[in-house]
Amino acid sequence: MRLINGEIRPGVVLEVLDEYGTIKGSCLGLFSDEEDPNLLPPIQQWPTQSGTCFNQPKVNDPIWVLFFHDNPQELFYFFQANVKKSSNHILSKKPKDAQILASRDSDLGKAQLYYTSDDGWKMEKEESRVQIDKDNNIELSKDDLEERSLKIDDDGVFLGDKEKSQPAVLGDDLQDCLTSIYNALQALNEGLLSNPYTSPAAAQLTPKLAPIYNKINNILSKTVNVS
Repeated sequence: MRLINGEIRPGVVLEVLDEYGTIKGSCLGLFSDEEDPNLLPPIQQWPTQSGTCFNQPKVNDPIWVLFFHDNPQELFYFFQANVKKSSNHILSKKPKDAQILASRDSDLGKAQLYYTSDDGWKMEKEESRVQIDKDNNIELSKDDLEERSLKIDDDGVFLGDKEKSQPAVLGDDLQDCLTSIYNALQALNEGLLSNPYTSPAAAQLTPKLAPIYNKINNILSKTVNVS
């Protein structure tokens, strides 16, 4: 059952906190009954039909947990025993192991933390995203810069998708290697110039040296650094 800005999920009472009916409890897709109750937020009892009285909960009582998507830490519950069996069937028909766990607005923008059984954990701030999937692979991405996403899995680190990423090289070592090749070509060109029989070959080589030198100097990325 979905409300305008909230949802109802089944759960059980794990711990009773006070005489006012405040509890710690499980909730399908939010909190497991195997979690330490000390790490769970308190859940307030939703008023009964009279609007004034409360029932004293007991550990392991089946409950319905009501939470709101704009503030999932604001939690309420009522007893499954107080709901008609037909309504229990309707309530339990569409629960999913997927929801926003936290959503906050700040001066830096809106941030959300949520879990889905398909995608794993995600933290989003506007168009930026950090994701840890069910296989513990990590991805950092930005909606308008998908080609700059960063992924980490058992095979290594990928800038962009696996299909687009290429093996990385050590930039300084590569630049040193290409500089050595350039110096060898420069020495060869000077040798060719000194001999009238090889000067035509030098004439072909000379104009190509400057572009090669410029490419070597510009080979290092201005935006990506790896330590």
